[in-house]
Amino acid sequence: LATTVTIEVPDNEIYVGERVILTAVVAPDNTTDKKVVWESATSEIATIDAQTGELTAIAPGEARITATCGQVSGTATITVRPILATSVTLSAEDMTLLVGQTGKLTATISPENTTDKSVVWKSNKEEIAKVAADGTVTAVSVGTANITVTCGTVTATCKVTVNPVLATTVTIEVPDNEIYVGEKVILTAVVAPDNTTDKKVVWESATSEIATIDAQTGELTAIAPGEARITATCGQVSGTATITVKPILATSVTLSAEDMTLLVGQTGKLTAIVAPDNTTDKNIVWKSDNETVVTVSEVGTVVALKAGSANIIAKCGNVQANCKITVNARPETPLQYVRKGDGTSLTFVVMMSLPDTELAEQGYRFVYGYTDQQGSDYIIANSQLRYCHTNAQIYNNSSNDFWVYAYWVTESSSLVTSL
Repeated sequence: LATTVTIEVPDNEIYVGERVILTAVVAPDNTTDKKVVWESATSEIATIDAQTGELTAIAPGEARITATCGQVSGTATITVRPILATSVTLSAEDMTLLVGQTGKLTATISPENTTDKSVVWKSNKEEIAKVAADGTVTAVSVGTANITVTCGTVTATCKVTVNPVLATTVTIEVPDNEIYVGEKVILTAVVAPDNTTDKKVVWESATSEIATIDAQTGELTAIAPGEARITATCGQVSGTATITVKPILATSVTLSAEDMTLLVGQTGKLTAIVAPDNTTDKNIVWKSDNETVVTVSEVGTVVALKAGSANIIAKCGNVQANCKITVNARPETPLQYVRKGDGTSLTFVVMMSLPDTELAEQGYRFVYGYTDQQGSDYIIANSQLRYCHTNAQIYNNSSNDFWVYAYWVTESSSLVTSL
């Protein structure tokens, strides 16, 4: 009978997938029946043919093998080594993507029978390109990144270039509401495609006399009525729009007087107030409906030409206001009541025999004035008093011809106290 069984372990390394026939030495040498039965205690590492002793390496590790002859057995540990990758090849050495796009990389491991073909993916710049465990590359931002795959001790790299998604169209959204002079509104530009990398828009107005626009914010300021041509540019493409700026129209005109009474030859001044205060065009067009009686200048100066009445019309846009002008003839003054200054003082005195009470009862008034060297008349005062004062510059000017008129006020006439 056998007393010992010894398994001869191969000197060479055994690798996963290899087959080798093991040998068992049975002692004593003259053992009658040297038949051996083989068994693997770690069939997940290596299997062995029970009769022939052919061992098949299944996975890396320590295979525990037993050889039994009769009642005795021998054991041995066989080390099964993995087949390591010698190289890894990627499906692409270079890849170009747009921001937001994805690409797929696959890795080929050599040799084909490499025991462990699992790989590890890595990006050296994840802020530019990320890589998933299955080799899917996602472009994050503009730039370049290296995607590396590792299998064991071997690696391969793919250079990924990420380009921006460029704008193809820019559309300016025009406000539905009307824009009036003086208003501000922020315009909006829609950049396509929606995933354009840089949607920054630069604004410009081709008609800054109509509307200006902030280049960065798109805030439009209406300057004057008209058509404003606005451009929004993103990258190499632009969009344009026409914005209509409407004027702020006058809603009312108010005159400084609704009625005015003048003597023939006198002048009066009308001023017009236009509402609202921010009316775009406050230009007033003045008109007299009876220019034989009264004329009016472009600045509202009224000149009485002859006795009668007329309406002065001040028009701004579609609104207007009227002032009724009554022109009275200069009253005839009794010659005996006309006196000129005596030149001895700055006071004019009316030389009349009637006392003040009687003058008042008869309704007389006095107009004090002078005629200058050019023949123009100037009134100094108009009152019931029989005297008036002036300044030395006027009184002592020898070229001035001073006069005083007394006139009688009737019910049908009224007096204007200033010209």
